[in-house]
Amino acid sequence: MGFSFYDYVATYYGYIEVTWNSTTDTFEILSAAYESTGGVGIVIPAGSGGGGGGVPLPGAAGLAACGLLGLSRRRRR
Repeated sequence: MGFSFYDYVATYYGYIEVTWNSTTDTFEILSAAYESTGGVGIVIPAGSGGGGGGVPLPGAAGLAACGLLGLSRRRRR
């Protein structure tokens, strides 16, 4: 899972590698990391579930879509 956070100066990107057990509805965190340089995507190590490569920075359209998805989920509750 990719994530980001903002510290009032820059946005930082990272990932959390998890496994999900749908039978017991539980998950286990296998690893997690974030890029310590603001505004830079993080590289996922080869051999992890992500297959290696970077977590791309979200574009404006992707951020807008995530915001709309969040609003639609909030309204359903």
